[in-house]
Amino acid sequence: MKIYGKELGRWTSEEYRNNRYFTKVVQRELAYTEYREDGSLKQTGSEDFTPERLKQDTEEKWIWIWDGQKRNAGGHKWWECIGCYRISKGGRKVMEKIIKAKYNDAYMVQFR
Repeated sequence: MKIYGKELGRWTSEEYRNNRYFTKVVQRELAYTEYREDGSLKQTGSEDFTPERLKQDTEEKWIWIWDGQKRNAGGHKWWECIGCYRISKGGRKVMEKIIKAKYNDAYMVQFR
């Protein structure tokens, strides 16, 4: 499972349509960190994506955690947002293990 981070490079092209120039992203290079099924670090590197492949092979989600105890005034669970991550599709279970290992008080993890 890969967690994608900073954009390292962007390649664009210009199109001329209807008397105007449009800039189109052709390819992006993203840094990644890859983890094994048990949540241990496997490798780091970078990967190139076309816009179509980026949409097809990855998902970008906000990750929220609940410690199992904290509640708001109405008695509902008090969720804490820990950030927005781009991960490879099908990697939610591994990502949940990584989050629970990093945040010891994370009782539940939600991807929104």
